Amino acid sequence: MCVIAVKESGVTAFPEAKMKAMFNHNSDGAGFAYVLDNKVFVEKGLMSYNTFERAYALLEKRIKQAGKEIKDIPIVLHFRIGTHGPNSEGLTHPFPISHDFKHLTALDYNADIVMAHNGIINNVRPHSGWSDTQQYIKDILLPMAKANRYFYTNPFMKEIMENTIGGSKFVFLDKDGKLSYVGDWKEQDGIKYSNLNHEHSYWTGGYNPYSYGFWADSYSTGKKCKPLPVGSKLYKNIHLDSEWQPVKGAVPVTVSENMKTTFYVDEYGAVYSDRGGTLETLEPMHTYSTAIDPEGDVIICEPGEGEWESVKTE
Repeated sequence: MCVIAVKESGVTAFPEAKMKAMFNHNSDGAGFAYVLDNKVFVEKGLMSYNTFERAYALLEKRIKQAGKEIKDIPIVLHFRIGTHGPNSEGLTHPFPISHDFKHLTALDYNADIVMAHNGIINNVRPHSGWSDTQQYIKDILLPMAKANRYFYTNPFMKEIMENTIGGSKFVFLDKDGKLSYVGDWKEQDGIKYSNLNHEHSYWTGGYNPYSYGFWADSYSTGKKCKPLPVGSKLYKNIHLDSEWQPVKGAVPVTVSENMKTTFYVDEYGAVYSDRGGTLETLEPMHTYSTAIDPEGDVIICEPGEGEWESVKTE
């Protein structure tokens, strides 16, 4: 989850409304990185929009004091929704390339190169209190960096990243202002985004083929859907891989006839629970975000019909 926005050198400043929308839709903490005097500076652990706004204003002031314009400076913004590890200041992005948890949780530092991540990585097993990104840096990126200082520009090493991050997005920023991207990025008005989900006004509760990371302040459109069929399995995001199949050791909740709680999904696949059945009166569940039918396919509600249907995940 999360969203990254990147302003390269020569591109005008981030629109304020966009920054606020990204924070509101990804509100587990923010951070940013920028290059000045041949160093990458990072400030993160910004857990409210007001804190982020003040820190960003100080960044703009510092750039002007250095005799530069914000247009001249490459900047990476990251807004987090936590999936692995606690929603703490230290687990916000960007990160340096290091094995040391103290370095990886530092809130105000400079480095030769930093990175930010959007997505979920299931190919690493994070230590207690670590995020999947931090563990991937320690296990995969640090050995790459030891082999090749410019690993983030090497096409073969970038291919390894793409093959091991399950559709996630990376961005690297080095002290020379060079940016390197991994994954499929979107561009608007010269600014690159890891996704555009902050532009949507609904909350679908998590990743699935119809709702990849869409998060917002409002809820579903209120479609009336049938309860999920007996035998459906409810999973957390982190227990599904990039093909929406359970990872090893994942333990779902299976819908049974004798359950006191009734479960529903909306047209985007978000999971709801209540005794009502009118989604406009419910809130998406935080515990379980994806429903899988007995055949292993993701379940959604067919818009306008009030019927659930399965979506093939191949």
